[in-house]
Amino acid sequence: MRDRLLVSVPLSVLVGACSSSGADVLTGTWDFPLDQTQAQLVVDDFAGLVGSAEAVVVRLGFDGSEYWQGFVFDGELFLLGGVLEGDGGPFEVEGDRIAMTGAHGDIRATCTWGIEGDESTLVWVEQCDLSSQSEDCTDDRSRIEAEDPFVFRVMEHTFTRSSDDPDY
Repeated sequence: MRDRLLVSVPLSVLVGACSSSGADVLTGTWDFPLDQTQAQLVVDDFAGLVGSAEAVVVRLGFDGSEYWQGFVFDGELFLLGGVLEGDGGPFEVEGDRIAMTGAHGDIRATCTWGIEGDESTLVWVEQCDLSSQSEDCTDDRSRIEAEDPFVFRVMEHTFTRSSDDPDY
């Protein structure tokens, strides 16, 4: 029988506590290697900080009710002055959804997720702009792809567990 868990996740800021079952099963780090085209787009985003890279990996870490997202260039997690260059914040698991809110607290991304063995799949469902007094949420993929294509580049993948240790 397959173990399957889905979670809703906001990208900018994650608010709330995780259910213990969701938090426990996610604890650790999860990697997704980008193809050459996507990798070059990320390297371009890091212009002046990363000269080039043959391999680029998106890494997600989950620890308790917090998550972090960073990039691994040629086997090394990118830190700028010892600080992770990516995103992170609180996350909340509710049923088959994971909601992650980014570090600035202005965007929340929600995904469905499932785990099978050492693989976790995230599929984007909704994104909410939390910067105004009322939440502006959309499930319109074309709108988000136009406004923030980076979301799909880093979040909507099948990730492989790289470590049970959530630290970076």
